Amino acid sequence: LQGVEDEQSEVQVGTRVDHPLQDVLIRRCRAVQAAHKSSQDALYPMLVGPAGSGKTTAARNGSIALFGESSIEDGKFGMMSLNEESERSEGFGFISPIDRVYKSTDFRKIYEYGGVFLLDEVDAANANTLTALNAAISAPYASFPDKVVKRHQDFILIAAANTFGNGADGLYVGRNELDAAT
Repeated sequence: LQGVEDEQSEVQVGTRVDHPLQDVLIRRCRAVQAAHKSSQDALYPMLVGPAGSGKTTAARNGSIALFGESSIEDGKFGMMSLNEESERSEGFGFISPIDRVYKSTDFRKIYEYGGVFLLDEVDAANANTLTALNAAISAPYASFPDKVVKRHQDFILIAAANTFGNGADGLYVGRNELDAAT
């Protein structure tokens, strides 16, 4: 989401300030829900902006708008910050070699039961991790280490990045070019 000029203004501590594109983000998230309910593919939103511009707060506030004030405490919002060292297991979980029990993740829980999941710093991600996540978010089913799971109709993914996925620039030298599938 883009198109809002930076504006500096004084805000009193404790005052809730919505991102300038909060309403656009919520409309896009509702469109994702509607597409899923009619078994259609959806285009998930990606928030692009500099560090501190409110991307994470906008995603969290979107969860509250869609699923209520208690959505954060109720597990209807989760996030994963990506980087070059991110591995598939951070999103999909793993079966412990010690007790042979599946260890779940917030991504799995929200994929299966609904909510908003934020993939933060998506332009800093390991390409292999993004490929695995792309497969899960583009299909109505995903393969997790313990079983194949159906995507919940209220699963909403929001990506956040500092660049538009064209690779490093003068401000964000550690950013990767994003695959067209992402």
